Amino acid sequence: MAGDVRAAARTSPANPALHEHAMESATQHAPTVKIYRGTREIGGTCVELTADNGKVLWVDLGVPLDSTNPDIDYAQNKFDALLISHPHQDHFGLMEKVGTTVPIFIGELSLDLINATKIFMGIPQLNANFKTIRPWESFTIADTFRVKPFLTDHSTPEAFAFLIEADGKRRFQSDRKKKYRLQKAN
Repeated sequence: MAGDVRAAARTSPANPALHEHAMESATQHAPTVKIYRGTREIGGTCVELTADNGKVLWVDLGVPLDSTNPDIDYAQNKFDALLISHPHQDHFGLMEKVGTTVPIFIGELSLDLINATKIFMGIPQLNANFKTIRPWESFTIADTFRVKPFLTDHSTPEAFAFLIEADGKRRFQSDRKKKYRLQKAN
């Protein structure tokens, strides 16, 4: 299974990528990875990638969905940037703890959906350092992490899988519940 995912991450977005739920990922000599939560539970997903130069990227910072493991102390840790995969609470719900200096990379539609929800709930919108991203358009985070976002089949109109490269190494990061094919750009 992991070999299939690595091949998909290195080649065309039309190749099959196989994963279980909860941010499982394939690596090809990946940056150092620390998973705070989200592997044995649904909710509260947060994955930390640390490059050789010490730069730290977090992928998702979600609210735990159950009371089994309510610890979110890790949300106070220092990191250089946050990358949000999609607008589900268990992936973005703690991003308000980031503050206004750390850049938060998020899809434009995802940010709009989060803000619309806050408006309907009578909650103030977040004041943060948002950087909007688009599918299939690569970008660099903290002068270290090269990221290419791919749209994925998930229960939201804008959910991303990411091919993240740093130090000549790759990591394919995604949240999916079923087998699927990465969508091809038009």
